[in-house]
Amino acid sequence: MPHVRSKGSAPAPHRRRPTVAGRSRGDAAPSPVRRSEPETVDQTDAVDQRETGDQRKTGEPSPASDTVEVDPRRRRQVIILLVLLVVFTATAVAAGIAGAPASDDDTRNTALTDAAATSDVLGQVNKAVETVFSFDFSDTAKTQNAAQNLLRDGAVEQYNQLFEQVKRLAPAQKLVLTTTIRATAVTRLDGDQAQLLVMADQRSTRGDTNQTSNAAAQLSVVAKKTGDTWKISDLTVL
Repeated sequence: MPHVRSKGSAPAPHRRRPTVAGRSRGDAAPSPVRRSEPETVDQTDAVDQRETGDQRKTGEPSPASDTVEVDPRRRRQVIILLVLLVVFTATAVAAGIAGAPASDDDTRNTALTDAAATSDVLGQVNKAVETVFSFDFSDTAKTQNAAQNLLRDGAVEQYNQLFEQVKRLAPAQKLVLTTTIRATAVTRLDGDQAQLLVMADQRSTRGDTNQTSNAAAQLSVVAKKTGDTWKISDLTVL
């Protein structure tokens, strides 16, 4: 028969829980797996991280990176230094040129120092070249006669020999030649004698075949002045 405890009987003795190493008797039992709490990522930090990554891809500096600002006063000093350096270099070169001994030939060459004389010889020689190297098959005598007044010395004989072929071929081919000066440079001007380099464009038309051609010519010219007129004394086709 089971034993029944009456209300007035003494309470049952309290059982002691076994002690576990590492924790006290009153501690709760640890969970076998500790679950990590989800971390809250600040949206601003995420945007900054994406922008930083994009800047690394494009090569642009990150706003957060340290930048070195140049002092405006220092920038002005550098600019002034560069300007002074350029001026000093130009002055030194000019002084070196001025201090270099000039030869007798250089002192006599006034092509760059006498603007009026240079312009005069340029204008007259250009007109002479265009005249003597332009002709119409219908009147070759007009060109040859004009050349006698624009040429002198050995250039007259040179031209007449060349023009004999023109008078023979031009009428049969119905040839018309037009020469236009493209550029002229006075390489030397010494008193009444000048040396020039002439570049010209020539346009020839043959009436018998209706063909037109263009060519460039380069001439070395020596001109001499008689009175107020510059005449070609030597002519070389380059």
